[in-house]
Amino acid sequence: MVELNFTIKQMSIIREFIDQNPQETKRLLGMEYPQLIDLIKSAELLDEKRRRERDKTKIRLIKSGSGCPSKLSVEDRLLLTLMG
Repeated sequence: MVELNFTIKQMSIIREFIDQNPQETKRLLGMEYPQLIDLIKSAELLDEKRRRERDKTKIRLIKSGSGCPSKLSVEDRLLLTLMG
């Protein structure tokens, strides 16, 4: 028996709409589409950097990766912040 384990990154409805209609980005978020893409990339890099820094000094009682994972991606959190 072969067991396949994989995850599918589900794109948020907001990001899907923005990708299909990049001209609406300015109206919805107050910035141009290329600026949004750059901001998302920067936020993801910063989040990864901060996570690595935090993990260096963290004293673990349970193994890494266990616990409750974040329900929203960095991208989704950023889009919700900009829309709010």
